[in-house]
Amino acid sequence: MKKSNFKKLITLLTVFLMAVCLPLSLIADDDVVEKIDTDRTGSLTIVFKDGDIPIEGSTFTVYKVANVTDELYFNLTGDFKQLSGKIDFDGHYPDDPASLADILASKAIAGGYESVTSAISNAEGSATFSELETGLYLVVGSKVEIGDYIYTPDTLLVSIPSGDGLEEHEISKGYYTVADYDVEVVLKYRKETIPRIINIAVIKDWDDNNNEDGSRPEEIEVALVEMLVDDEGNISEEIVETVSLSEDNKWSYKWENLDNRRAYFVTEISETEGYILANYRDEYIEVERDDKEWTWKVMVTNEKLPDNPDFYFEISKRAVNSTNELAGATLKLINNDTNELVEEWLSGGDSKVVSIEESATYTLTEISAPEGFEVAEDITFKVTITEFENEDGEPDAKMEVEVLSGHDEVEESKEGVPVVIMRDEYSPNTSTPPTSPKPTPTPTPNKPELPNTGMLWWPVPILGVCGALCCYIGLKKDDED
Repeated sequence: MKKSNFKKLITLLTVFLMAVCLPLSLIADDDVVEKIDTDRTGSLTIVFKDGDIPIEGSTFTVYKVANVTDELYFNLTGDFKQLSGKIDFDGHYPDDPASLADILASKAIAGGYESVTSAISNAEGSATFSELETGLYLVVGSKVEIGDYIYTPDTLLVSIPSGDGLEEHEISKGYYTVADYDVEVVLKYRKETIPRIINIAVIKDWDDNNNEDGSRPEEIEVALVEMLVDDEGNISEEIVETVSLSEDNKWSYKWENLDNRRAYFVTEISETEGYILANYRDEYIEVERDDKEWTWKVMVTNEKLPDNPDFYFEISKRAVNSTNELAGATLKLINNDTNELVEEWLSGGDSKVVSIEESATYTLTEISAPEGFEVAEDITFKVTITEFENEDGEPDAKMEVEVLSGHDEVEESKEGVPVVIMRDEYSPNTSTPPTSPKPTPTPTPNKPELPNTGMLWWPVPILGVCGALCCYIGLKKDDED
């Protein structure tokens, strides 16, 4: 073959490869855009919800921070121009938009910067801004009180259009980015309990047939206890104050000017012979309430012990990982030996005392659980009374409890009485009921994410390799000729 003909063949082959491969790299995806359309307008929708609960009534103010070029460069505009060189902003979408949003918001509010629009979140918890020019926007929302909580929306920095590739600045590097001109953002927020003053009144109630046997003490001591939670979630208890209740103060006392953001309970700390020690943590009754002050009441009831204190046991209803009584569960106890119902009751602030005369096997059943809890499985246990002679040669007896099936947890009370414990698991999607409300941790605002298709880049290196190979073959052929 002649040298000129071979060169023509190499040239034709190169042109053919370019004609086939190059168009493929340009038609990677119909949805991919090469540059930002700065003449187009877009919209921004803010969604403000606490789970499924819409947050209505927050005023959102929108500021335009920067214009955007067709290659995704942002230039400060309006009142924000004066911040050039004073803030960490190099014209690219920021690596930490949350921090920059907070800085810009403080500057805009303190400096009275001009906003472009505003809207109030509606009954669905959303606010929509239409006909927005392309650029970088700052959104600042106002606090809202709903029920017992204050919701503070996070400041938001959002680009119109928005999409994957903002941080990497892909357009300026010669890549392609999907651009969305109608942006929706689910807003994040801080949730705090509204601070109010609460009063807790304690009233002593005696379940002893009006002191029938005259064994009621002249006074008892009760304590207001605060439950403390450290940064690691560990719970501890601290006595706030101890007071005496007697006929002189009508067996009652009121603690005033307490903070509702703290968690308290009332417990009896003096042991009264012949009575069950009362410990009430979940039995508060709301008696008065206004916008600034609440008053709660707790009844502390001392129940008379059975005549023969050696032959009784207790049943305690608790939540998992808790030492407190769980109120609101309907329970029943069956004597398996006689197949008779011993008792059915609603759990409250104290354990249930069950008197017995002889050994027997029992089944404890939870008929219904409190709201937010799962019904526990049955517990079958055997109570054995064993008679013996003590060291003095006198007749005596002891009682033992053995769990046969179900949750196996038995402890002794302060009086040395066996306590059978049934625990309830929290229902799915239900967290531990808060005893001390804590603000929701502050999250960082989200940037809307869209699929990043990129461009079809692989034909380019193939084309380069083929071209180089053709040139090498051509040179080698020239040498041979």
